[in-house]
Amino acid sequence: MRLIDADALLEAMRKEDVLKVYECIKLVTNAPTIQREGRVSVEDTKRLNWLENEIVSVDTFEMDESFGWIFTQYYLGEKEPREIHRSFLEDLRKAIDEAMIQAAPTDTE
Repeated sequence: MRLIDADALLEAMRKEDVLKVYECIKLVTNAPTIQREGRVSVEDTKRLNWLENEIVSVDTFEMDESFGWIFTQYYLGEKEPREIHRSFLEDLRKAIDEAMIQAAPTDTE
């Protein structure tokens, strides 16, 4: 089984290297874990699976001397994607966690 480096994936996302991100996501869907700093991270696998399964893209935006993350979801049959979350956190893992919570269905839906 081939493990991927989560830090390399995050760096590719920051640089908007679409091909590298796609290659990493393909590896994740074919492997149960991600290697991060010598540890296996089930949480990172869950995050990447959510991005793929929910057809969510992650983009960056600049603000002052920092940046944030925009999570956009694509729906079949709709012409335009919808922004589902905007995070001002620099930590992508925490930003994905926020987006997952924000996008989760509520009891009223």
